[in-house]
Amino acid sequence: MGTGSCGLAIVKDRCIAVAGWGPEVSDEAGGQRMGREALRRTLWTYDGRAEETGLTAAILTRFNWEPAKIVSFAARASSADYARFAPLIFKYASAEDSLAIALVNEAAEAAVNIIDRLLASGAPAVSLIGGLAEPLLPWLPPRLSDLITPPQSDPVDGAILMARRAFFKLEAVTRRAG
Repeated sequence: MGTGSCGLAIVKDRCIAVAGWGPEVSDEAGGQRMGREALRRTLWTYDGRAEETGLTAAILTRFNWEPAKIVSFAARASSADYARFAPLIFKYASAEDSLAIALVNEAAEAAVNIIDRLLASGAPAVSLIGGLAEPLLPWLPPRLSDLITPPQSDPVDGAILMARRAFFKLEAVTRRAG
């Protein structure tokens, strides 16, 4: 990863590059991706390219059944704006809406891929963080239930720890180089 940065995790003092590359390209298990996909697939429904579900009807209703309003929203939406659709998606998934279930399953599958990468790298356990951590847990396979632990601190603490490690590593190299 070049320049001493670390993607998402430090396992046994090694940087593990797994996700963490920003919401536009690496939010596979996050609310931003779920919300954006829900809007995209709602537009497919409006176009007649996908079957209407309760979720798509709810989203279209929110935008007064005007797809241009969805497009306008998307043009200025932040990650948080998209993520605000996640509770609605989980609500419809629990009501067995086919699109909502597909979106949640896609997020769960992405989370499993990340978790498996961390476990294969030697992590003894994994903590989920973020707004989807709690609602996504029941959608993960049972084989992971004993390996998911509550976070010991918040993400800011982890970022500070990673920055301190990088700083002291750089300082040691600088001292050796003279």
